[in-house]
Amino acid sequence: MDLHALLDEWRTAPLPELAAHLERVAMGIKVPPLAGKTQMAKDVAWDERLAARDPVDLPVLLAHALQRRQSALVPSRMVRALARFPRDPRTTEPLVDALARPSWDNATAHGFWDAVFAALAHHADPRATAMLAALDFPAIWARRQFGAPHVAAIRGMTKRRDKLVLPAVPTATAAQLARFATPSTPRTRSIESLIDAVLAEPARPDLRDVLRDALLELGDPRGEHMALDVLARDRPLTPVEHARQLELASVAWWAPLAKVAMLPQVRDGFLVALHLSAEHAHLLPPLVGDPAWNTVERIDTAYWNLPLPVELFGAMPSLCALGNVQLALAPAIWSREVRWLRTLEIMHLQRSWQNLLNARDAPPNLARLETSQIYDHPADHAWLWSTALFGRLRELTVSLGRAWLGDWYAAVTGPTHAHLQTIELGRFRFDRDDDGRLARLTITLPRSPREQPVTAKVAAQLATLPAGCVASVRYAGRTPDAKQLQVLTAALVPRGI
Repeated sequence: MDLHALLDEWRTAPLPELAAHLERVAMGIKVPPLAGKTQMAKDVAWDERLAARDPVDLPVLLAHALQRRQSALVPSRMVRALARFPRDPRTTEPLVDALARPSWDNATAHGFWDAVFAALAHHADPRATAMLAALDFPAIWARRQFGAPHVAAIRGMTKRRDKLVLPAVPTATAAQLARFATPSTPRTRSIESLIDAVLAEPARPDLRDVLRDALLELGDPRGEHMALDVLARDRPLTPVEHARQLELASVAWWAPLAKVAMLPQVRDGFLVALHLSAEHAHLLPPLVGDPAWNTVERIDTAYWNLPLPVELFGAMPSLCALGNVQLALAPAIWSREVRWLRTLEIMHLQRSWQNLLNARDAPPNLARLETSQIYDHPADHAWLWSTALFGRLRELTVSLGRAWLGDWYAAVTGPTHAHLQTIELGRFRFDRDDDGRLARLTITLPRSPREQPVTAKVAAQLATLPAGCVASVRYAGRTPDAKQLQVLTAALVPRGI
């Protein structure tokens, strides 16, 4: 059943199950982008595409209409125009998300909200009632950095929500549910079962190997994407390979999480890391238990200022790392037996963390501690070396900040740090060799070969290391070209290479 037929059926019986199926079908349709190089040219192209009233174009029309601009006048006009578009359930989540992330606080914003609620009323998706009810407008505006309490905005959005009347959610019959299932070929069902197997047992690399080979045999571009990921773990990709890897990236296997996954990182086509934002908190509850979480290994909380959803984290079998954790959020982790936590990145690691790092109820299996603040000096962390948690670590990552690599190396090679197997100092990673020395060096270079100043800075840092301290060196991120290799080698030879 094509998109037009599904839309006709949904307009007669707006079932949530049919709407979800319709959205999945629409994701497989390639929609050409708006023509034009400037914003004004794209606005003209938008009006032309809108006049055609083709439902295939709706994702592009919505995305352009909801773009953040200096003023809400143009978005308001476009959203009002979409309120005259044929009814379509694909409008619901983007419109509700626009209310969850307000972009304006000036006089034009009220016109935009009127347009959004008018569009929601016109498209009349029963699912919108629950989505809107989940929006906490006072909390949403409290998170915005506009600088003043927006009582009028909160009251205005709440009043509009309360006045909105939408149809009740109908119940699908067994026969209707059966019609939503898209017939699959035996080979497609085989691929789907292999994907399900990877999600069910994400720790088994052999299942991914089988899936990759099956996709390559079919000529499916996802197989090539997986193959490039495997290649990247063996050696740095060439610029052409890296561009191809980005071109092939797809959210197909973790689509349910696409609306909450900020800055996603993908390996073998499966989601492994993401940032969570408090702005998407209302979208999380329906996603608890979704198999797409099963491959996620790391969650970054830099944009999260609400209580941590520790229950969600505990149900994710691969999760082992939390990033950019603020001190205010840490007690929620310490108060539970989070045996799954092995890596913790702390935002602003300062002496105020000392009591927590000495506490008996610290995460029992934590082995790696990271901090990404840019002003780290060895003396800044002298208090850390005596904490109980530090004595249990296996790996430590800090930023060089304005300090020299040689100063850091001297600070972390004494008996206080003898239990650490890996120490990462900015782009320099030291692993212990067979004699227990931090002598195996990995240097991560930027992907662009044009960044010559970075190469000079790397060489300058290497020159501060003590003589004879490096037994082996490898490069990650990118293989240096001949000129860069000459500069780096000149700095490395006195160090032991």
